[in-house]
Amino acid sequence: MLARYQQGLSPLGVLLVVLLFAFFLVSGLKLVPHYLDFSQLKTIYQNVNDQPNIDNMSPQDVQSAISKALTINSMGDFNIKDSTVISRESGHLRVGLDYEVREHLFANINVVLTFEFMPE
Repeated sequence: MLARYQQGLSPLGVLLVVLLFAFFLVSGLKLVPHYLDFSQLKTIYQNVNDQPNIDNMSPQDVQSAISKALTINSMGDFNIKDSTVISRESGHLRVGLDYEVREHLFANINVVLTFEFMPE
């Protein structure tokens, strides 16, 4: 019986592994910051919902409170008017978040990320 030696990964296999690693690295570097921003936005909106006088606030006061929190957290470029959902159910005011982000990955490939948050 002849001994068979392991050949290892072919050059084409190495190239495929490197390309897959590069794809996931680029995707992660471009998409993860949006998830971190959403986490921070969710905290801001939850803090606004937890304010004791929120039921007496007007929608303009709510947007002002959110705007101040965004400025403090250096997120001033976020569009409050298009992404804030304000609803009043049985006298209780709820402030939510609903927006999407389009991110260009490479060539003609884009990704659409949708984010929603509505406190209970």
